[in-house]
Amino acid sequence: MPEAQLHLLVANDLSELSRIYEFIDQTAETCDLPDDTRRSIALVIEELFSNTVSYGYPSRTKDEIRITIECARDGVTIHLLDNAQTFDISEAPVLDLTNDNIDDMKVGGLGLFLVHQISRDIRHERTENGNSITIELDIERS
Repeated sequence: MPEAQLHLLVANDLSELSRIYEFIDQTAETCDLPDDTRRSIALVIEELFSNTVSYGYPSRTKDEIRITIECARDGVTIHLLDNAQTFDISEAPVLDLTNDNIDDMKVGGLGLFLVHQISRDIRHERTENGNSITIELDIERS
């Protein structure tokens, strides 16, 4: 698998999701990633980007979010950098998964729970440049 580092700068607007999906597909092709890994990357980035845009900018301030994907032999690292309100995602949400009926489950947290389930490591840091989120994924080889 070729090692690579690809970057995308997008507006903090959900309409940018189509550009993000194209970027993920381009990255998967460049890095020769298996489809399971591409889907994991898409889940992680879509969840974090959507939450950041939907909840991190309550006054709807225009901003840019930088997304970087690094491919290496042992895994994929995803970096997101934004100026949204601080929300530390490094701790997995606690969900009550004992309910057999999904319609009766409490709304919220499932996406972030899934991100934690598929990630090797999740780190959040607030710097003078904003929120820095780093997520490491294993590459799923068949």
